[in-house]
Amino acid sequence: MKKGTMRKLITLVLAAVLMVSLLAGCKGVGSGSKSTVKVNTEGFPIVDEPLKLKIVNMQTPIQQDFNEIVILKNFEEKSGIDVEWINVPQEFVAERRNIMMASAEELPDVFFKMQFTAAEVAKYAKQGLFLPLSDLIEKYAPNVKAAFQEWPDVEKGLTLDDGKIYCLGYILGAPAITTGTKLFFNSEALEMVGKEVPTTLDDFVSVLQAFKDLDYNGNGKADEVPLTCSSYAGLEPVFYGSFGLGTRGGRHGYVDIDPATNELRFIPTSDRYKEVLQFMNMLYSEGLLDQEIFTMDMPKLIAKGEEGRALCYGFVNHSIIGYEYSEKSVGMEAPFKGPYGDQLWRNASSALSGFGNMVITKKNPSPEATMRWADYWYSDDGIREYFMGIEGETYYIDDEGNYQYTDYVMKNPDGIMFEQVLGAYVPWAGGANPSIASNKYFKGGEMQPITKASADKLYEYRAEVIWPSFTWQESENDDMVSISTDIDTYINENRALFVTGKRSFDEWDDFVKGFDNMRLDRYMEIYQNALKRYGY
Repeated sequence: MKKGTMRKLITLVLAAVLMVSLLAGCKGVGSGSKSTVKVNTEGFPIVDEPLKLKIVNMQTPIQQDFNEIVILKNFEEKSGIDVEWINVPQEFVAERRNIMMASAEELPDVFFKMQFTAAEVAKYAKQGLFLPLSDLIEKYAPNVKAAFQEWPDVEKGLTLDDGKIYCLGYILGAPAITTGTKLFFNSEALEMVGKEVPTTLDDFVSVLQAFKDLDYNGNGKADEVPLTCSSYAGLEPVFYGSFGLGTRGGRHGYVDIDPATNELRFIPTSDRYKEVLQFMNMLYSEGLLDQEIFTMDMPKLIAKGEEGRALCYGFVNHSIIGYEYSEKSVGMEAPFKGPYGDQLWRNASSALSGFGNMVITKKNPSPEATMRWADYWYSDDGIREYFMGIEGETYYIDDEGNYQYTDYVMKNPDGIMFEQVLGAYVPWAGGANPSIASNKYFKGGEMQPITKASADKLYEYRAEVIWPSFTWQESENDDMVSISTDIDTYINENRALFVTGKRSFDEWDDFVKGFDNMRLDRYMEIYQNALKRYGY
């Protein structure tokens, strides 16, 4: 059976299983009838009478079934709310969202970590499928309100054109967490080839060329991978700043401001983006870039890392490749200076990470209780549990009052990387968390010494102005959804062809003209309107 056919079959099977689960849940309390549940406005439990919620969640490869995650099970007892979690594998999130929203009568009560875009939230809010949260936040979510006061741009970024909020977001409260995907090098491999961490594109290429000829693992095979990542889409923007692209940070992949004209720029049709693709094509054609880069995912990156084959890899933190080799990693010290002298860190972003990380649907039996449940993850106790787990098992407080993971987590006797250990206790892996990643409690890979040292340095090269996520006006949402879908598909297909050499750069003008049929002018008009509304 062909891979494409098999993938379609898997998708259909998973969709069927998911729909059966939702149908089963809709026969119970998640019927969408008007809430008659008495909700305690403070203290615990949240409800005195039995309440069950059906929540659809994103699940990464390193996480347990959410029904078995320790802190979630513990909070069921504390809150009085019984949650049935429906796990959706990370790679199928977008497909599952579309399938579930197409069958609006069979919605879950809550979507959690499912990464709805601003345009999608606005669309489904207009259809009445997602409930407005503004009044619920005012009455039942004091911790969310406090977060909005501390980060006003977050509240602004979540507010739709009608003045209401329909979702909760992930707040990045520590600068080191906002630096995004970065590159890490095997320090032993660098020493073996007599190189240092590069700070220019030319030196970077020289390091990769040396890695290509190195039998680092000593097995006599040329199986080392000079440069890899969990996805091509995650790797490419690392180089944007070297070519003067991404001048407004990492929240908007296709648009920024062109410094030469001070005008809004569509990055994929720019000459500088062409040079990015030519650079990636050079890396690919010379065997410096993973030849499987367009089919890479997190499990494959973990496997290559644990085998000692990933000599330079892109990810948000260094710990993804397992303890043995991750501790030999060293991160970028600066963005690579490019051919025009540009040295910008494009991947730095605003405090609001993503958009629709938690939404309450029209089927929810008690939006009031659900809002109190969600608000807990923005409280001091909730943030600590969400990111640290259980005191004495996954974390302890050191003599200086700092929260630290235990040796069971950081030096697991079975050699399991710490995110996998934590995956049984906490749900934060994979991002999109309706909570706050703070300096005090967030000790994920981004805050571990090797990654944080790199992030702190890269943060100094961030753009002077970083745009938050934008929301669109009601008259713009449908256009933005459809146009963005067409643009995404077109770019993803064609950059793979350019990078792998299956499409010649002599056809670049034809590629640019291809956007003429996608209403690019309307797309840019919508962005221009947003810039005016947000005061940019």
